[in-house]
Order: sequence, then C-alpha cells, then structure tokens
Amino acid sequence: MRMNTQTDPRWANDIMVDPPWQDKPDYIKDWFCLGTSLANVVQLIIGHEFTPADMNELLKKKKGYAYLRIGDTVTRGQESFLLYDVIEKQFCIRIKNVPVKEYAKRPNKYYIARFEVHYTINGKKRAVNHYSNVMTEIIIHSRRYFEIFDVYTGQTIILPTSEISLLKQVTL
Repeated sequence: MRMNTQTDPRWANDIMVDPPWQDKPDYIKDWFCLGTSLANVVQLIIGHEFTPADMNELLKKKKGYAYLRIGDTVTRGQESFLLYDVIEKQFCIRIKNVPVKEYAKRPNKYYIARFEVHYTINGKKRAVNHYSNVMTEIIIHSRRYFEIFDVYTGQTIILPTSEISLLKQVTL
C-alpha cells in the first residue's frame, strides 16, 4: 500500500484547526507529520486507503485536536496537538511512547520516529521535531539504524537510532 505524505497537493492546504485568535491557520503541509504518520499506520491496519485528509476530518469531527476539546484555554502553539484517545477508540489501537531501545519488529506493531529537522529561514537556523514512519531496523557494522519513510518529502531515509529522540508504538 502506498504511504502518504503531508505535502500531497490533494490535502496539503487543508486547515487542521483554526482558532479565532490564531493569526495563521495550521495546514497539513506544515504541521501534520504525526497525523500523516498515524494515517499511514491506520491504512496498514485497516487494509485500505486512509489519507491524512481522512485523519484530519476525523480529528475535527471527534474533537481530536486540543483546541477543539479544551477551547481558548489551550496554550498558544498547542492548539493542533493531537489527542490520541480519539484515534485509539476509532481504530481499537493503542499509541504509546517507548524508548528507542525497545524497538521490536513484530506483527501488529508499528512505529513512528521523532527526530529533529534543521533548516534556515531568513538567515536564522531552526530545529523542529518531525515525525515519520519507521519501516525497519538495519544493523551496519554493529550500529543500529532505522529506515524511515519521511512523510514530508516522500523519500526513504536511513537514520542512526541515536538521532531518534522518541518512538511512538502503535499496537492493535
């Protein structure tokens, strides 16, 4: 099954959540790496296409974004945080954080890696957390690496596990 990206033009400009006090809405293309990674896992579990647009609509409808459930008291910058209980209930799955050393390739276990991406805007260097799907583990000269499908670029990348700050494990 084809893995989806957050930058696919079919949904890249869909608005995630748009609080009235927010000066610029959050778009899938900019901030939905975790949601896209979860949508990719869900489609593997259910056996048919489930896109980032589908995940976004589910989160809006079921109040799966922090702002939609908490309202104006949510901390600015956290309005688009995902609330996992909506996804867990909808698909009968469990999402939890696990240390990188606990990665284990097993049936019905899927992983999403968090790592830093560095870029420069207007001469300023920035680092942001980015989530993408872990495809498999690779051992090269006794060093551990993850093969990762990058949900922003659509490319497969190889990262040393030392660059992964967190794994989200999704299980049935």
